[in-house]
Amino acid sequence: MRSTGRFHPSPALVVAAIALLVSLAGTGVAAVALVPKNSVGSAQVIDGSLQSRDFGAGQVLAGTEAVSKSFGPVNLAGDNLSSVGSLPIAKPGAYVIWAKAQVVNPAVGSAQCKLIARGIPNGGGGTPDAVSASSILDATGAAGNTSPTLWMTLVHGFASRGGSIELVCGGGFHGGGAVRDIKITAVRLGD
Repeated sequence: MRSTGRFHPSPALVVAAIALLVSLAGTGVAAVALVPKNSVGSAQVIDGSLQSRDFGAGQVLAGTEAVSKSFGPVNLAGDNLSSVGSLPIAKPGAYVIWAKAQVVNPAVGSAQCKLIARGIPNGGGGTPDAVSASSILDATGAAGNTSPTLWMTLVHGFASRGGSIELVCGGGFHGGGAVRDIKITAVRLGD
């Protein structure tokens, strides 16, 4: 019967194992030192592999067909609708458009915002097409929420000269008030 003894590594095996550990650790340290945390370069991204969930809020890819603009607080008074923000559209095509505005008023009445998309008049002075979507806040539906957010969505096609999108708000601001966190976004649909 053969006896099993204790394993004694040779000096060459010990040196080789240490060299392997040092080289692997060095590569890891170099990779961490050369690439900033949470960053990926163009070389690492496969074309078409990114999805909307891969981007943070408010980020838009360069070259996409989306335009967006945010606006600061706008003070309002009375029932008249007043412009609180606008977004120019230069490229023709069909767009999905949405907007939001947070109403700020301790006694919200019947606050209203309206999203309006309109084309640029043609050279003959014709009336441009226009569409709108309203968001009305009923005071009874507020249920103690003194800062509700109003949302509006619409789809509109802009002709060759483009057009503009405007958000107007008013109504129910008899004691004064404001809208804040205003944002208008338009995404051009594919050809």
